[in-house]
Amino acid sequence: YLVEQALRDIPGIKHVDLQNLEVERSYKVRKGDSLWVIARRIYGSGQAWTVLSQYNDLSDPGKLRIGQDLSLPLGDEQIVPVDMQ
Repeated sequence: YLVEQALRDIPGIKHVDLQNLEVERSYKVRKGDSLWVIARRIYGSGQAWTVLSQYNDLSDPGKLRIGQDLSLPLGDEQIVPVDMQ
């Protein structure tokens, strides 16, 4: 989604077709990572951490392990952030 948006923002680009684009759909947790940090890095907003947590069915989102693989939703999935009231 971010790639498509960035391309559409470039003057002169009239059509964006990313149908055959291959995108890495996983992320390997590194030292110092949190869901907030990962969401900010991948999606541009730390608030998307709830989507990552829900998509990966994490029972305790605060306990990531170095080397853990997270699956990344890329916008084609119907997932909305959890209401954190």
